Amino acid sequence: MINIPAHTYSIFVTPPGGSELTVGTNFAFRTEQNTVTSLDHFGVYAATGSNTTCNFTVQ
Repeated sequence: MINIPAHTYSIFVTPPGGSELTVGTNFAFRTEQNTVTSLDHFGVYAATGSNTTCNFTVQ
């Protein structure tokens, strides 16, 4: 979950066949992103394998 006005984000993962797990909550945006007022792109990186992005929400 991304909270643009507060400049924070939280990360969750769901392992195959498992329940959603919280990786971390309320991480602060990087200093150079502190003035962001909207998001129009997002990226996902996998060094190996692949990623699936579901239920992507922006507040």
